[in-house]
Amino acid sequence: MKNGNYASLPRPSHLTGRDEVSLDTNQQSQHTRLRGLTSVTDRWFVLVIALVLAAILSIYAFPEHGIFVYLRYVLGVPFVLYLPGYSLTMVLFEKRKLEVLERIALSMTFSMVLASITGIMLNYSPWGIKLDPIVGSLSALTIAFSLMAQLVRRTSP
Repeated sequence: MKNGNYASLPRPSHLTGRDEVSLDTNQQSQHTRLRGLTSVTDRWFVLVIALVLAAILSIYAFPEHGIFVYLRYVLGVPFVLYLPGYSLTMVLFEKRKLEVLERIALSMTFSMVLASITGIMLNYSPWGIKLDPIVGSLSALTIAFSLMAQLVRRTSP
């Protein structure tokens, strides 16, 4: 085996032909289902959902004074200015690999657009622009886009 050339290695007689690396589709789909959220590409989904839940927890569970205000800022800024756009970016650009800077720029831009559209829609709704409707709608958008991105990733070849 010179220079990593595996073609020169002898092949066992039972591995000749086209079926040497093919698994039947039932085994492949079972492997995909069992994989769950353990792969590196799916960890972003768990992280986004965890950050959304942490932001909601910091808004409703912690007091509005003291050191917890800074925790609200730290979790609230990405919740409004990054996570909704990041989830939408994962839906729209799943096939195309984006550079880190492109993904950050698109995520922040989409988040600002989504937050603006959400604010306009809430202004004309019976709920108005208050804390609860804003948190609920941005959470719902982020989780919905994250679920759509997971669905696109699971169904795309």
